[in-house]
Amino acid sequence: MSNIKLIYNNTSGEFDIDIVNGDLVIDESLETAIIISLFSDRYATNKEELPKGEKDLHGWWGDSTLPDGDKIGSLLWTIRRNGITPDNIIKAKEYAIDALKWMITDGVAKSVDVSVARTSLNQLAFNITISKPDNTLNKYEYLWNSISG
Repeated sequence: MSNIKLIYNNTSGEFDIDIVNGDLVIDESLETAIIISLFSDRYATNKEELPKGEKDLHGWWGDSTLPDGDKIGSLLWTIRRNGITPDNIIKAKEYAIDALKWMITDGVAKSVDVSVARTSLNQLAFNITISKPDNTLNKYEYLWNSISG
């Protein structure tokens, strides 16, 4: 699976495309797919509770072109202003699992394991282990700040 490589900027807490010598870097791992799956805003339905004062359902218009109701991204954005409570830790894990389940459906992974832990007042750590069809294990770790402007 080839993607344009995304890199994390520790200073700004943002992702950006990786460019070397004026060329886009290609990522053969699953990392870019995981980043897009977790940290892109999925379209919310009437079932999800939006952050206080939020009316925009977010999401990507291109989801309407995907087969079988597939959706890009996760619903993490719906809890990002609510602080880290035990309920929101559970929701964050559920949202991450839901955002990554396409990997199993599409045969990219045999299994996806997600653990979520609070690391500070407003930050969660996501530890993701992906078992590929050839039984190799890939591990990824991301920090996510729940409070956002």
